[in-house]
Formats: sequence, structure tokens, C-alpha cells
Amino acid sequence: TQLCLQLTVRAQLPPSHGGLGGSSVYIFTEFSFSFRRLQQLGNLYHASYPNLIRLEPLEDIYVRGVHDAQELIHVLGDIEAFIAIDHTRLPVKLIVIDSIAALFRSQYQTTPGDLKRQSELFFNISGTLKGLANKFGLAVVVTNQVVDFIGPHDGVNGVRL
Repeated sequence: TQLCLQLTVRAQLPPSHGGLGGSSVYIFTEFSFSFRRLQQLGNLYHASYPNLIRLEPLEDIYVRGVHDAQELIHVLGDIEAFIAIDHTRLPVKLIVIDSIAALFRSQYQTTPGDLKRQSELFFNISGTLKGLANKFGLAVVVTNQVVDFIGPHDGVNGVRL
């Protein structure tokens, strides 16, 4: 999440300074969105690049929460229309989904039917993201949260290597 938040602010920088010269769409799937942390990062980047990032860097980051894969597919359609209208100050150059696994973890079981449905939805989502990237020349970042139990007998100091 920290990396994703940094990417959304950094995307506003011009390419000559390691950015994309654009705005970002940040889609979160778990918990509540950390506006406070994003504000801190925005302030930090603005202080570091006062002539390159506007005073209110959060105005170029569009945030949306989703709770299941079907909703994400719908939202991606809305995002395509949003980008095509081109009413943002900076063109959308980055879409972040943090984390895709959460959309599937609680809704589906490991039955063959559910696994098939999961695969179909995942390929639909990934195909749509690839299409958006190609059509609009933007970057896509998708995280996949990994959950594992680490006990006292696993690896070194409880960390599996």
C-alpha cells in the first residue's frame, strides 16, 4: 500500500524527474483508504518538488473503493469513460489496484466451479486493464496481498526464508 500511494503522487512529476506527467486512479479493496497517509506523502513530494507538483497534489489522484470482482469490472468501465472524457487537469497515466486478491478471497471457495468463475473474472479484469493501458498509454499496478502464518518454529527468528 505504501508503495502504491507513493506511485500515485510520483506519477504527477514530469518524465524528466521520474514521473509520468499525469494523474492517477487508485482503487482499494480492503479496509478504509488512508487519506491521511496520502496527504502526508503529497505534502512531502510538494515540499521536495515545489515547482513541479501543485500545492494540492491530491487533486490529481482519484480514489475509489470496490468490494468484489463484479464491482471492479463495472468501475473499470466507468474509468474508461472518465479517461476518454479527458476532464482532468493532468491526463490519467496510472491505475493502481491494491489488492486484487481481496476481491476473490472471501467471495469464492476452492470448488472447481468457483475456481473456474474466479479465473474467468480475473482474466476479464486483466484483459480490461491491458486494454486500458494500450488504448490510453497508461501504466497499471496491481498488488496481491500474501497472507501466511509465521510461527516460532519457522525459519530464522520466526521468519520463513
